[in-house]
Amino acid sequence: MEMPTSGAPAFTRLPAELLISILEQRYPEVDNSKTELSDSETEDSGTERPWGDIVDFDTLKSLRLACRQYAYLPYLLEKTFQWIRIEASPDQVEVAESVDLSCIRPYVKAVVFVPSKYSWAMTEQKFWDIIWAPRVEEIYNALREKERQIWDAWGRDFSAAAELKKDFEELGLMGLIEKHANGPIQFTKDEVAKGYERYMYLAQRTRELFESKRVERAWVRVLTQLPDVQFFNIGIWEFNCGHMEQDWKKAGCEIEIHPHGQDRLGHSHAVCRRLHASVGEALFRAAVASLIAAQSTVSWLEVECILDDEFIWAHDGTLDNWDLSQLQSLVFNPVGAARQEIEQWSDEHKDAASARCGHALVTLLRKCSSGLTELKFFPDGQYGDNYLVWPPAAPNKPPKLPVLEELTTGTNLHLRTLSRYLLQCPSLDYLRLEGCKGVEGLWPELWDAIRDHPNRMLIEFDDLPCNMETFETCSMRYDPKGASSAEDEDDEAADAIEYSLRNYFSGKGHWDHTLSMWFGDWD
Repeated sequence: MEMPTSGAPAFTRLPAELLISILEQRYPEVDNSKTELSDSETEDSGTERPWGDIVDFDTLKSLRLACRQYAYLPYLLEKTFQWIRIEASPDQVEVAESVDLSCIRPYVKAVVFVPSKYSWAMTEQKFWDIIWAPRVEEIYNALREKERQIWDAWGRDFSAAAELKKDFEELGLMGLIEKHANGPIQFTKDEVAKGYERYMYLAQRTRELFESKRVERAWVRVLTQLPDVQFFNIGIWEFNCGHMEQDWKKAGCEIEIHPHGQDRLGHSHAVCRRLHASVGEALFRAAVASLIAAQSTVSWLEVECILDDEFIWAHDGTLDNWDLSQLQSLVFNPVGAARQEIEQWSDEHKDAASARCGHALVTLLRKCSSGLTELKFFPDGQYGDNYLVWPPAAPNKPPKLPVLEELTTGTNLHLRTLSRYLLQCPSLDYLRLEGCKGVEGLWPELWDAIRDHPNRMLIEFDDLPCNMETFETCSMRYDPKGASSAEDEDDEAADAIEYSLRNYFSGKGHWDHTLSMWFGDWD
C-alpha cells in the first residue's frame, strides 16, 4: 500500500512563484492629498501610516531560519545578502576566519566594514556619563511633561533644562539622578564599575586584533571568497540617535546608541565622536590593507570618518599600493562637530582640522581622478556651518576630474575658486548644493560659471543662505531639459528668484532686478 505523498502543511508545497509573491507584498500607497489623518493618526500621537515592504529585513532573516522553503530561495538570498557587514570585533573576526560564503557568493553586491562599539580611548568617567545619559534624558522628558500640564501647549518655558543644569553643577551627575529618580536607582556603582571593566577588556582585545593584523587576515579571507564585489563602505560605529529606541533599563551597563544634544548634561556628541576617532583610523587602515591584499576591484566607495580626525592614513603610506583607477563613485561623509562645540574652537584649530580633512579627500581624489564620474562629500548637509571649505587651498588643491558627471556637497564653498574649478570638470551635468555657505567670493561668480559651463547642468539647491542681509535661503531645481520648480509653489519670492535664475542659467535672461535684490549688482 502506498504511503500518503505528503503529511506536511500545504505551505511547504507552494511553488516558488507564490513564495516570492509573499515576500513582495507592500503596504498600499496612500494619496495624502485625498486622505486626512484621523485624530489617532496625527503627528502628535506618534502614529504613522506604514509604507514600503511588509516583509522587512528582520522578517526575511527569520523566514530563512525557520522555513526550509525560504532557506535557499534565490529571491530571498538576494534581498538578504545584497549588503553584508563585517565587524572588527573579537567574536565577528573569529566568524570571518572560518565562514564559508560559497552559498551566498552570487548574491553579495557590497561589503560594509564597521568597527565595534568598543573604543580603547574610553575612560571610566566617560563610561559613567554615557551609561547614565538615557536616565538623565528620561528625567528631563518627565520634567518637560509636567511643564506641559501647567503651561499653555504653545508656551516656550525651558525651566526644566535650567533646573537640571543647576542641579548638575551643584550635585554632579549621580547627585542629579538621586534627586530626581522615582524609586531606587536602576544600577549600583559596583554594577557600573563591572560594566566598565567588561567594556575595556573587549576594547583592548579589539585593539590587539588590529595591532596583530588578525583583522586584516580575516577580512582578506572574506574578500577572496567574494571576487565580484566592487561596492565598499568603510564606516564608523553609529553611536548617535535622535531619541531612545529601546528601554535603557534592559540594556544594563552596556554602551548602546543614544541621543546627543545641547540639553544633554554630562555627555555630549563631541565625547563619542572623539572616542571613536582612533578606532576609525585603525578600521580604515585595516580595510584598505585587506582590499589591497585581496586584489578587490573598487568601483564604488563610501568613507565615513571623524571630521576633525588626524587622518594619519592620508600620509603614512596606507594608500600607496591601493589601485583606485576603476573607482567611479566616491562618497566622503565625515561626522562633523555640533555648532556649540565649533563655537569654542580657535581659528587655528579650525584651520588645522580643515586642512587635514581636505588633504584626506584630495589624496583619495588623486588616485581616482581619471575615471571618477560621481563625487559626494558632506552629501546630507547636516553640518552646513562646518569649517571645511571646498575647494581647499594649496597645497591641497584638488585634481582635475575630466569625466565627473555628478557633484553633491553640503560643505562651505570658496565661491571664486569653485567657479574656476567647475571648468576643470567639463563633463559635469548634475550639481547639488545642500545648505552650503559661500565664502571668499560672490554667488554671482558661481552663477556665471554654471551659465558658461559647456554642459547644461541639472541644478538642485537646498537652503542656500544666499541673501545675508535678509537671511533668506534659496531652494530650487533647474532642469535645462525639462520642468523646473521652486521649493514652495505658493511662495512668490521663491517663484521670482527661481524664474530669474532659470533664465540666467539658460542664457535667455540678464541680471535683472530680482537677482540684484538677492545677490547685489553684477555686470
